[in-house]
Amino acid sequence: MNQKKIGDFLRKLRHEKELTQIQLADILFVSNKSISRWEKGKGLPDIDILIELARFMV
Repeated sequence: MNQKKIGDFLRKLRHEKELTQIQLADILFVSNKSISRWEKGKGLPDIDILIELARFMV
């Protein structure tokens, strides 16, 4: 799994929704540092957060 590509994709989706990292973090009940890490490809969200993220982004 290419974490960098996933991070780039998450950033693109967030920008399409015109959200800041802080706003998305508040929606997902995580820290903005978590969002930053994911977008940089330095980690991935847990599966339960991925599900919420998918629901929100569609």
